[in-house]
Amino acid sequence: MKQEQCAENLISVLPLIFKKFKRVYHITDMPRQQLELLFKIGKFDGKPISFYSDSMKIPKSNLTGASHKLVEEGLVVRESSEEDRRLILLRITDKGRTYLDIYKKQVRTAMAEKLNGYSEEELFRMTELLGELKLLLEKEAE
Repeated sequence: MKQEQCAENLISVLPLIFKKFKRVYHITDMPRQQLELLFKIGKFDGKPISFYSDSMKIPKSNLTGASHKLVEEGLVVRESSEEDRRLILLRITDKGRTYLDIYKKQVRTAMAEKLNGYSEEELFRMTELLGELKLLLEKEAE
């Protein structure tokens, strides 16, 4: 398949996915940037703010406020690096991990409800296709 054909399919499929699940992620009052930062810290724990800033493609100054709020809420802690005391690392707390686990469960439940109208065969096929797509996109990201 040509790249243009693949791009055309993505252009038509992605809006359908967003339309189907657009309200699913809005189950928390936490601003999107804070939530994304919490997920990043959960995945890559113990890194400096510059790591998360580079990873999220957001200026460090913008993430500083988000990290302060996560610390205030007890979801993240700041620690000095043992190698370089000037470097401050962000670590997720047990409360932060619990928050992410609850959030993911709520999103999964809301998504599952959106899939109620599909047959077992359709769900099986959709699961297969999404798994294949995930593998291909992860390969590209490496």
